[in-house]
Amino acid sequence: MEDPNLHLLIFLKVCNTLQMNRFSTNAICLRLFPFSLTDKARAWFHSLPPNSITMWEELIRAFLAKYFPPSKTMHLRNQITISIKGRIRRSMRLGSGSRIHYRLKKWMLIEIFYGGVIQQVRST
Repeated sequence: MEDPNLHLLIFLKVCNTLQMNRFSTNAICLRLFPFSLTDKARAWFHSLPPNSITMWEELIRAFLAKYFPPSKTMHLRNQITISIKGRIRRSMRLGSGSRIHYRLKKWMLIEIFYGGVIQQVRST
């Protein structure tokens, strides 16, 4: 019921406060992570095949794939794109001389442009 990225951020802050001479922070995080989960997330973790995840990075990827899938990333990116398009249109309509497009990365401008053209143009 919470943001998985925020959960990881807070969890890492807690793990970084722990230091054990023989264990890396990654090893500590890997061992303690199940205790940070509740309800469905805990059930998901325990449903993973035994020893299927042995590295902290693998656990992060699996957790985010489950609770922050690519479809959610795409939805948020689309919301940002809609907001940027609105700002660009507003600055063009007002003629304010705003140069918002210079602050955007080239790939984002291309994505906005591509999203705004009709299907026939896209295939070209």
